[in-house]
Amino acid sequence: MRIPLTVLAVSALLFGLMWLLLPAPGPDKLREAPALPWDIQVHADGSSRVLGVHLGRDTLADAIRVFGPTEGVAVFDTADGKTSLEAYFGTVNFGPLRAKVVAKLDIEAAELAALRDQAPKREPARSGAWRADLTSEAVAAQLQRTLIGLTYIPTYGGLEPEFFEQRFGAPAEKQIIKAEVEQWRYPERGLIIVLDPRGKEILEYQLPAAMTDSSTAVSAKSPAAP
Repeated sequence: MRIPLTVLAVSALLFGLMWLLLPAPGPDKLREAPALPWDIQVHADGSSRVLGVHLGRDTLADAIRVFGPTEGVAVFDTADGKTSLEAYFGTVNFGPLRAKVVAKLDIEAAELAALRDQAPKREPARSGAWRADLTSEAVAAQLQRTLIGLTYIPTYGGLEPEFFEQRFGAPAEKQIIKAEVEQWRYPERGLIIVLDPRGKEILEYQLPAAMTDSSTAVSAKSPAAP
């Protein structure tokens, strides 16, 4: 049985009126634009918001809500004697971009040493650091630790320096850290970029207050980086 054209027309009119009368979706219903690596918001208290998290305020639990589950949390000891607690997330999508993400957590030295001693084993990482992975119980106890740094490692490499200068501007300082590897520093934005023509570029985000207070250069390569 065919439906009369007048019925179809009336139905279409009613549907259009209902669509116009529906309330606009609230901000909580609108999908947020993906956080891109050059979108850095620096706050007056010396903290910053980048890649969807607020360094200096958000916790590991907040990072998990943004980046997804961690692949692990570990204590890293570098060859130059630095020790840190880091959570690594594997590959994360940022709109059209994909990158490995590592988060550095705030922790006192004594607590850090205790976690390392309690870890089931220590093994060498590809970067030359030593890694002590935490147990699942120990990881659960770190969820409320504050994020103080992020390392962003793109899945692609070989980007030209002009790509970064167009998006971040000229750095405050450039350093050659080893053969053909250059480090760009943006203290006011809490950012270090390592450009390696033979490897992958690395972006390390720190608290701007910590970078502007420091007078010495630091390596941008996270112990968890490949």
